[in-house]
Amino acid sequence: MNLSDFGVEGGRRKTLVLLGAGASRGASFVRRDSHAAPPLDLDFFQQLARIGHSGSAKRLLEFVRDEYGHEVGLSMERFFSEADYTNRFHHEMNVDPGPYVKRYQKALKDFLTVLPRLLHATAAQECRYHSALVEQLNTIDCVVSFNYDCVMDRALRDHAEKQWDPEKGSYGFAVNKGAEAWRRHTKGRARKQSIRHLKLHGSMNWRVDTDDQTVDLVEDLSGVESLEGAIIPPTWFKDLTAWPFGEIWKQARKEIRTARIMVVVGYSVPDTDLFSRSLLKVEAGSKEKREKLDLLVLVNPDRDARRRFLDLMRGGIESSTTILEYDVLSELDHLLRRNRATTADDDMAMEAQLRGELMDRVLWKLVEEELSGLSQDEQKVLFLLEMGRSIEHVAALLGLSREEVKSMHSRGREYFGMDEGELPPQTA
Repeated sequence: MNLSDFGVEGGRRKTLVLLGAGASRGASFVRRDSHAAPPLDLDFFQQLARIGHSGSAKRLLEFVRDEYGHEVGLSMERFFSEADYTNRFHHEMNVDPGPYVKRYQKALKDFLTVLPRLLHATAAQECRYHSALVEQLNTIDCVVSFNYDCVMDRALRDHAEKQWDPEKGSYGFAVNKGAEAWRRHTKGRARKQSIRHLKLHGSMNWRVDTDDQTVDLVEDLSGVESLEGAIIPPTWFKDLTAWPFGEIWKQARKEIRTARIMVVVGYSVPDTDLFSRSLLKVEAGSKEKREKLDLLVLVNPDRDARRRFLDLMRGGIESSTTILEYDVLSELDHLLRRNRATTADDDMAMEAQLRGELMDRVLWKLVEEELSGLSQDEQKVLFLLEMGRSIEHVAALLGLSREEVKSMHSRGREYFGMDEGELPPQTA
């Protein structure tokens, strides 16, 4: 991203976008009157109760009521941790768990079954705020996410164009199957690398085979039956050694250390997530002088959470670092759109200049040779479209179809060594 995207003087810097659960909760499709919303740690069971009509959901909610009564604010992480360790204790002690402990085993399985259903029911739409962020990213940038849902994955697929490709290791591992379902590439030359999207806790669009160490990407998320193996569950003591998570966390270390702009959305810095806190604190403190942050953007309605994150990142912040704080994602979206609008006139002027330079080159080539590589219609199409005429206008004028006009335009640009959609540099 560019510093100027945020109204700060300066150019492009390597950027890291860090997403917590609040990033999905603050998405543009979530409204006050929404029946259910993407869950946070502290209201997971409240959200589940609003959509939970399956047998697994009813069993899980009944288990929670039996074990915790009507306790307000039971966190997803506390539930899973206590159930998981009760189950582990009997397994590692080689003790017959009996029917009571088997209820914990069943509750854990039910949790991993209802989780993708809840996420699909509450976070399956496009968020224009995520899309606006993606449109500013470059292939040197990285998104690090703690979220299981695919709100950012959809934004990358639909708005990053050639800058995003799961087949180029963008998730932190080689994709075995399904990459084509999570990209939308237009014609033209592909990028050599991709925006990274490192999902530290896993993702609901992954199907992981730990034996073969392969990951397939799932297109139809409505059919995901369980997230077992695809995620690191929300427990207090997370196992980062299981493949592919160890490698993903290693890559995240480098991305955090080398980022010069950091945009943090909806991350609450939980006290129990010691691995994440250590990752951020150690890598921020390991930044060399030239790697210190130029800009830190914090988006969170919880002012205390913003302070906790600042404390973690002290080692990567200097007196010259600009720090911007916002309560909600819509405020950041407004800033990005406002600054894009400010530069729109300059961009249009630059485009007109480049188009003028292109036409000078075309005319000079006409003088030196007869453009033998292009037909008369291809020459006309190239001239008219580069002069700003619409495809519809040119098609009607020359008696061609839209597809014929687009094909001829592409052929003309190739003739001049131009990437599709991109004006060429002026040559001697």
